Amino acid sequence: MPAALRAARTLQASTTDGKGARHLVYVILLYDFRRGQHRGLYVEQTSRDPDWRFDQHKAGYNLSGPVRRFGVGLLPVFC
Repeated sequence: MPAALRAARTLQASTTDGKGARHLVYVILLYDFRRGQHRGLYVEQTSRDPDWRFDQHKAGYNLSGPVRRFGVGLLPVFC
């Protein structure tokens, strides 16, 4: 998991340097509390606020199944 955390910190949206770019890369930590183990990382790009997008995943709107079930929070919070 430490290698994954280091790799996640280096991610950057491919459009961030472009003129008028408004996309962000966000990383969500996935953890299975029933088994007590990390499930991995979920990486995506969005034009929205990453916190708002995470809340959408958890609420089931435009969801990613693993994020809804195992999403703990946005990764920078845990670094």
